[in-house]
Amino acid sequence: MRVRSVAIRDFRALRAADLAVDGNAMLIGESGAGCSTLMLAVDRVLGAAPRDGLVEIAEQDFHCGRSGARARALSIDLALERTPGVGWPSALAGVVDADESALHVRVRGELGAGGARAEALLVRGGREEALGEAALGALRRSAPSFFLDPESFRAALREPGAAPGPAPADDAASRLVSEVRRIAALGSAASASDVAGALGALRAFVVDWAERASPGETAPTGEALGARVGPIPMPALETIDLVRDPEDPRAAALLMAIGVLCEVARSRPSEPDASPILLLDNIGAGLHPRWLAALAAIVGGLPGQRIVHSHSAELISWVGLETLRRVETVGGVATVRSVNVGSLSGAQSRRIAHHIRRTRAGALLSRCWLLVEGESEAWLLPEFAHLLGVDLRVEGVQCVEFAQAGLDAMVRLADMLGIGWVLLVDGDEAGASYAGVAESMLGRRPADAHIVRLPARDIERCLYGWGFARVYEKAAGRGASARLRRAGDPQGVIRAAIKAKSKPDMAIAVLEEAHRRGPDATPPEVRRVIEIAVAKARGRGGPWSVGDGGGARGARGRSRK
Repeated sequence: MRVRSVAIRDFRALRAADLAVDGNAMLIGESGAGCSTLMLAVDRVLGAAPRDGLVEIAEQDFHCGRSGARARALSIDLALERTPGVGWPSALAGVVDADESALHVRVRGELGAGGARAEALLVRGGREEALGEAALGALRRSAPSFFLDPESFRAALREPGAAPGPAPADDAASRLVSEVRRIAALGSAASASDVAGALGALRAFVVDWAERASPGETAPTGEALGARVGPIPMPALETIDLVRDPEDPRAAALLMAIGVLCEVARSRPSEPDASPILLLDNIGAGLHPRWLAALAAIVGGLPGQRIVHSHSAELISWVGLETLRRVETVGGVATVRSVNVGSLSGAQSRRIAHHIRRTRAGALLSRCWLLVEGESEAWLLPEFAHLLGVDLRVEGVQCVEFAQAGLDAMVRLADMLGIGWVLLVDGDEAGASYAGVAESMLGRRPADAHIVRLPARDIERCLYGWGFARVYEKAAGRGASARLRRAGDPQGVIRAAIKAKSKPDMAIAVLEEAHRRGPDATPPEVRRVIEIAVAKARGRGGPWSVGDGGGARGARGRSRK
């Protein structure tokens, strides 16, 4: 059983939000977008409570608007579905019929003079009926949710006043928690044999958990367990050599992640055929990329449904495009966007997966993409923006090269995720073709707010004509540049300069000269594309201009004509 959708009204940070998922999901959004609130809503229905059959609602759970007034009512609607190929858990026989495809639960809260109160309801065919304590308890034992954030991880590893010691031998979870705490207490004094003992407890726990996730099957070992766990097969544990590499992040991450999960899970009663729902909120915050990679691989191998929220490009790069849910919130109302992978060809999906998900995953967190043809533009535009007093990273603008993945796929992806975009193309035939592709995808949107064409065949020729000729002539060599100038061949000068240096080196030379000259060194078309991108990122209706006071200090200045 797994979550299919959650809809909330006036719960915590959000006035309204509707989230639909198909299996696992990765929630991305800026701070305050409401990702954590969506996960907390799921946990409020399915998570642990002082009384298993009751929903706990407090005054702070009711949305508070800008006026400071709290809503007087809230609701959480949760739809659950059967795991594909598996029937409903046996404990829910009296709650849901065997032939029903979904189970709809509604939590309604009211805030009155006497405080907050809540009730749980079962929704069938638009009609509501009370969901009793026994039924809600059975639901929570059948689909227990575990909400974990950075503080949960730290708290689970702390046990004030308790000395680490052996746990009951027949309790795999308790033994693992005890071993994790023992290693944490030893710190750098932990030996390879100490950690090996903890890994043994981990193996026992994973076998036990895998058996619980697939009741009725023989507990898997070796290759069979590796096939089930996926990204972290059991043979991989044998390759962790703590003697040669005591800082191998996989060992520590395995112990930390699964040890903490079972510390939380072991306190929750569950049915033999339960399907756990893991709600992981920014758990990789502050971790080194090596640890993040290890943690991502481990989380990806855990059984049950996983709904993860992260600001980490490293974690995002590990998930498929179909799992992404981008959350944007304005005035307390959240909009959730996802990728319709069916609208992309197989080749497009593969190229995007490599180019964006694997090498530019941070772009998925941006507000606006500045789509460029090649590496020169990607080097130059952020630095020209600095000349204008703008930090593109702070504004949420990222330069993204589109040639590898294809312009149509990149524009389609940006539109599906609600990411603004503006295209800078060369003035040659290829640039005209790219502009035509982009125009065909605009619909009713204005072309001049999305497409900027350079007046020259490429960015280098544009810079050459905008006062940077001497930079290229110097790089090409005095003799070659003089001969090519006499022949009226500036493009030859540019080619000679790039051959003598390289495109990145020439970009650096141009930028050094530009910083010497100041904001006026920015070509008009480059200035315009930056203005459009910043305006989109800031959510303005029209292009922002460095001359209207919108830029940072020192950004004023008139472009040369």
